[in-house]
Amino acid sequence: MKTLHRLTIFSGFLFAGLIGCKDQGKTAPTAPVVIANSLSVGLDTVFTFPQDTVVLTIQGGTPPYSVAPPPTSSAQCSITDSTLTIIGSSIGSNIARITDASSPAHSVDLPIIVGTAVSFANSIQPIFVSRYGCSGTIGGCHGGTMGLFLDNATVSYQNLVNVPAQSAGFIGYKRVAPRNLSNSLLYKRLSSNDPAISMPQGRTAPLDTTYLNNVRTWILQGARFN
Repeated sequence: MKTLHRLTIFSGFLFAGLIGCKDQGKTAPTAPVVIANSLSVGLDTVFTFPQDTVVLTIQGGTPPYSVAPPPTSSAQCSITDSTLTIIGSSIGSNIARITDASSPAHSVDLPIIVGTAVSFANSIQPIFVSRYGCSGTIGGCHGGTMGLFLDNATVSYQNLVNVPAQSAGFIGYKRVAPRNLSNSLLYKRLSSNDPAISMPQGRTAPLDTTYLNNVRTWILQGARFN
């Protein structure tokens, strides 16, 4: 891949301690960016699903910009001024090439993966309230500690997505940062096997692969409320 710059993306849940416990003195890593020439876009790969819309800002290079492939691919891509709009059409993958008007031209190849949408209500929320025996618990599995209530999909989403993690040990992290796994404390906790930071507390084995993959894909697809 040739280039990509930082796109400002508004960006986690924790089982008993995601935000306030187990401080590790970590600072949130920056979003992954690949840079080549002077033309840049905001992500190294776009994960989306049919009928979803992703909007990125093109920076650098010399406008006007153009984009391929044609609209018959699994994702439709268009450019208005410096705004790149991607709409998922069908399951599949493509590489969109964004090119500027420089001579010689600068370009960036952006992989686009269109998959099945992961539903927050159907695939993520159940992890909090039933997968770990928390159904009926006030506040959900987290019990409302430090304001993190996970009672139902609406409440959970509001308390997770784009909400700064309150643990002093994870400065700059969000509980869930849309399209940014490295800055999402939810994913960091669930994917870790380090007992000092892993969640849920007391877990002695890796989280179920299906649940972890659902969380990963949901975040990469933009952490939608669906």
